[in-house]
Amino acid sequence: MRKLLIPLFGLVLAGCSNDITTKTDLGEKYIVKESAVSVSAYSWDDRATFIEYWINRTRDNFDSCRSVLSDSACSHWIDDEANEKSKLEYAKAWIDKPTSVLKIKFRPIFTDLNKNKIAKDYENIHCINPNLSTTDKEEILFASGIGVPNKNSSLAFEITKSKVCEKYAKF
Repeated sequence: MRKLLIPLFGLVLAGCSNDITTKTDLGEKYIVKESAVSVSAYSWDDRATFIEYWINRTRDNFDSCRSVLSDSACSHWIDDEANEKSKLEYAKAWIDKPTSVLKIKFRPIFTDLNKNKIAKDYENIHCINPNLSTTDKEEILFASGIGVPNKNSSLAFEITKSKVCEKYAKF
């Protein structure tokens, strides 16, 4: 009796893994182990600082362009500056809302058709709070410059990233 229970118990434990696994259409796998995941809040302060830096750089580029060309030939720099100032306003508005976006860093393992496991490079993804309105999500995407996993993708790695967001982005 004991000889039957031990292998059965092993099968039950194997099915209770906390790992995220996604198979490709060819039978390859992406695996994300819980120990290879770290979650942190997205820093809107850092984003605002970066945008301010970029605005100053854009202004410098405009001035340099104007020293050689006409104002109209350099007007795209002013358009870029206006766009960045708009992003800055949104970013500053989100500073007091730390649970709007989470940054997740993980390192997937790829298992090929020959069952060879290859540790891939670290990936950084951003997960937006699903409880926010569509307008808020659009503002965040505009102001942050981040990309988020595509939940509608048929690509195995995009599906893996979506699963990581679903499991680890606790808002």
